[in-house]
Amino acid sequence: ANISLGCRQVAPLFAPLSCRRFTAEIFEQQQFVTRRTGFGTLLSSADLRRAASFWQFKVAVDHSQARLLRPDSFEHDSAWTDGTLVDGAAIDTALANNRTMVLHNVELYWPPIGRLCLALRRAFGVYAQANVYHAPRGLRKAVHAHQDAQSVFVVQCEGRKTWQLL
Repeated sequence: ANISLGCRQVAPLFAPLSCRRFTAEIFEQQQFVTRRTGFGTLLSSADLRRAASFWQFKVAVDHSQARLLRPDSFEHDSAWTDGTLVDGAAIDTALANNRTMVLHNVELYWPPIGRLCLALRRAFGVYAQANVYHAPRGLRKAVHAHQDAQSVFVVQCEGRKTWQLL
């Protein structure tokens, strides 16, 4: 019952394919790109500022909460030391300085993202977590090309970026 509920909840990610077909033919086997939506507003820039201010995110070089990346890199900007508070004003400062704000485990802090992760867990029987990459408008490359060790669902919540999947 939980698996079928999860499939119904995440179906907009891979429509018009059925959950069964997506799982059998695509999941962890090949890339699948769609422009479909169906999740409403998962997270906006304003939401991110509110959540950061409420939860008082802090910079942690060990990836535990927040990191600020230099353009086209995975290098943390050392000007943002461990323990630095990341609130809405800090996000604005980071973006003004062409830094990409990375927040880890956002499913713990923002209910719509938490519901999506829960649906992914139910649908595919795997652990799901959400990292948010909030990049400044117009930044050509927010993050350096890299490889993830796990399956990744990328959901563009706001704005426009060109994604290159290898």
